[in-house]
Amino acid sequence: MTTTFHLPALLRRGLLACAVFLVSLSAMAGEISFRLSLTGSTLVVTMVGDGQAFYPAVLRMLPDGRWEPLAPTPGSVLPAEMLSGKNYELEWPDQRPLQSVTPLERLQPVMVRYYEKDGVSFGQIAFINAPQPTIETLQADYSNGSLVITSPEANRADGASNAIRATWVLWPQEEGIALIHKPLRFDHVQPPAQRIKWQSGASVFHINTGKGEPEAILLHETAQGYALQTVSGSGLQGRQQRVAWLDASSMFYGIALMFAFIAMITLLLYLVRISRGSTAT
Repeated sequence: MTTTFHLPALLRRGLLACAVFLVSLSAMAGEISFRLSLTGSTLVVTMVGDGQAFYPAVLRMLPDGRWEPLAPTPGSVLPAEMLSGKNYELEWPDQRPLQSVTPLERLQPVMVRYYEKDGVSFGQIAFINAPQPTIETLQADYSNGSLVITSPEANRADGASNAIRATWVLWPQEEGIALIHKPLRFDHVQPPAQRIKWQSGASVFHINTGKGEPEAILLHETAQGYALQTVSGSGLQGRQQRVAWLDASSMFYGIALMFAFIAMITLLLYLVRISRGSTAT
């Protein structure tokens, strides 16, 4: 004799919640980073990670803060999609020896800009010759959509002079998901880096880095040379791309766990009832 089991509606809902809960644990975005290597007049860019990068552009920072696009080496092109682990070669136009360039140029700042598959623009900044991390930091954070940087004097309660004379602010302009509602244009718009001379008297500076509020870099000019401070991004651009049920993760996980518990109890009671029915028969 064949017996057919019909699961109660509550049990079916509980099992479905369990399945959704387990699937949500693996919903992670791909990671993208870039490795840079400069040999002579050739800059080699290697994409690392399991994400997807489209319509890339590689830029170097000029002494006045402007970002200059680099051209591929003769016979090569930057493809519409960068592939993980593959090398891409570009021409480095400045062939002056490091001893004859300014301290800022010696760092050789480079930015790689790209689009993700949804059409959202990102950027990452690196240095061929990275400066040392700063010992003395400035207060810097996002507030009301702007990057707010407080002067060295305002950061010191004792009013003593600060070693930071000026600060270059570098950031990859990120506008979040707003632009994907418009006709897509895969060109990169990057404002120049800004130099703040702290002797100017202003105590607080506000900088618009885009609605995505990305990670920013502060290059402090000191008597010992340049020192690097990193300002964490707000994570807004990442949250903008998350679907609503992932953004409400704590509430969703709690509900899923509750349904999972109900499903387990219901299943046990159902099996006990079936077992008793079979014994009585």
